[in-house]
Amino acid sequence: QALAGIGAEGRQSSFVAELSSMALPKIQELKHKLLSATLPILPSSCLRSSDGEPRATSPCSKDGVFAVSRAGVRSGEPGDPLRAPSVHYLRTAFLREVEVAGLSRESTIHEIEPVVIRTRGVQGVCPRDGSQGLAFVDMLRGTDNVGRATVMLSYSWGYKLGNIIDALNSYCDSHGLDARRTYVWFCCLCVNQHRVREALDRGESVPFDHFALEFSSRVKGIGHVLALIGTWRAPEYITRAWCIYEMYMAMALGCRLDIILPPAEARDFLQALTEGNQRLDAIWEALEAIDVRKAEASMLEDKHNILQQVESGPGFAAFNQKVRRKLHVWFSETAEQETRTLKGHGKDSARACWAAKVGIRTGHMLMELNDFDRLTMLARDWLASLKSAGLRETSVSSSIHNMLGSAFMFRGNFAGARWHLAEAHRIRKATDTLATVGGAEVQHMYGMYLAYRGKLCGALSMTKTAYRTLRACQETPSALAATVLVNRAILHSSVSQFGRAAFYCARAWRALTEQGTLRTPCVARLLTVMAYVDVKSGDIEQALTKSATAYKILVDAGILDMPSAAHVLTIMGWVKKEAGAFDEAFSMCSAAHQTLVSFNMASTVSGIDSMLALAHIKQLRGDPAGAEALRQTALQARAATGIFPLLRLAPAELYE
Repeated sequence: QALAGIGAEGRQSSFVAELSSMALPKIQELKHKLLSATLPILPSSCLRSSDGEPRATSPCSKDGVFAVSRAGVRSGEPGDPLRAPSVHYLRTAFLREVEVAGLSRESTIHEIEPVVIRTRGVQGVCPRDGSQGLAFVDMLRGTDNVGRATVMLSYSWGYKLGNIIDALNSYCDSHGLDARRTYVWFCCLCVNQHRVREALDRGESVPFDHFALEFSSRVKGIGHVLALIGTWRAPEYITRAWCIYEMYMAMALGCRLDIILPPAEARDFLQALTEGNQRLDAIWEALEAIDVRKAEASMLEDKHNILQQVESGPGFAAFNQKVRRKLHVWFSETAEQETRTLKGHGKDSARACWAAKVGIRTGHMLMELNDFDRLTMLARDWLASLKSAGLRETSVSSSIHNMLGSAFMFRGNFAGARWHLAEAHRIRKATDTLATVGGAEVQHMYGMYLAYRGKLCGALSMTKTAYRTLRACQETPSALAATVLVNRAILHSSVSQFGRAAFYCARAWRALTEQGTLRTPCVARLLTVMAYVDVKSGDIEQALTKSATAYKILVDAGILDMPSAAHVLTIMGWVKKEAGAFDEAFSMCSAAHQTLVSFNMASTVSGIDSMLALAHIKQLRGDPAGAEALRQTALQARAATGIFPLLRLAPAELYE
């Protein structure tokens, strides 16, 4: 092209003209070969600077021009941009090399990169760009050690090597993967760090949009991202803007995304689950802490670009929700794995009893996270284990039956709920343990079963006995005591005793306040019941304030679109309707109804309430046909299940 330009200016000699005529066909031939070849582009995506932040500079570039691997490079061979080390290699040879260099498992990638990674391959020739200095991964040999990436690791350079290796090893073990054939695209080893240092020394960078394009090609090529979030209590990962971006791209491109943590974090989580309080405060605090807007980057422009992409894509709230949901999955899977491990360690009675007690705490968490299928499966396993150990008639067995009864009732299976609750009560009575905290739980839940069958006197009596038992056991204030008081408030509201309802709401609020945590789903439920009572007492403003607080709690917990939040959302919608905000009311009640339909829970207490509340709002919005259709569906569900509505969220005529 330069020669042709010279010719156009009239300064081309006959020699240059001859050279040009010979060269141009060869250039065209080379261009055709390059365009027709299937060549993976080596992206700039995971190049990281000394502070661990990725930089928009090319790991295999010269003078700002991206280099392409030579034609004919086979998948996973040196020069393949997706060439990656195996988990087996990382936990054996690489760890030994780090230790030989005077470092250890406790060393961070920041510390290892200049001493171990960049010192290797200094004299070699890079198969990607032909220059001196190889990427670490291009020096590895043997299929047990290196191959084409099967997963991509998203992490921070501030992590300790031991935690990274342990997390990857644990992931392989829990998913039945061969560590010798699980190849991890690990940016510090797979990007040519010699080029990184050269580019940084020259002060080169690539525009963010170019970086985003290159990174997306890498994520697409692998298709599976493991996000190592560091700790479950306060994930460091979520505070790094570039980590957020990697997770965002995996979600945006529809790739598989799994959250992983080191085994030590799993042990800490299980300790918090089994030894913490019944409200599972640590779990809700961890979920509340997740907020992409708090992420930081060493370059403000990078942070701005990343957050702008997230905001213009799913939005901050939706992205936070997805991250929380991924953490929900990790909570559930880790708890299940631990309870199964405990169950497998022998069949002696002491071990079976301890496993079941851990299971009960796990079950409470699974109920809050709406993982009812996992809960039901595990609870049946725990009961079978107790039976085989000769512990069928024990208080632990009663607690599991009570938990199953509660789950069945919530999902509208009142026949199953009745059997499990009756069995729980029978065992407590036979073992003379009704006058215990566990006995109070059984009395409370059986009382609510009676309430939804329309037996309000029996329900009030049972819940009153449950609360008295808790007081005798000095379990007030407690989360269980607050729950009993909230349900007593609901029972009194159902018979229009709003003064008594307000009294019990106030006592429940005091119990939770004295416990020190006001950010749990239990608190959200209490706040909406209090809002309901406020409306019935004529205080709309207080009701709106409490509803807004409850809404934020559900968002922070990541359960806004889950069944356990649907009834809370329905009551919020009803409060909005009573305040005259019909559009907001319609939006909230519609969301609650759609959630319950999607979980096949339309014929439950929550489902019937949401349909009748939504039917009334449709009437007010001028849609009588839609209102009548919903009303008929709700009445049919009520007739089929025999559910007695406790909170009236629509005029009386809609219930007839």
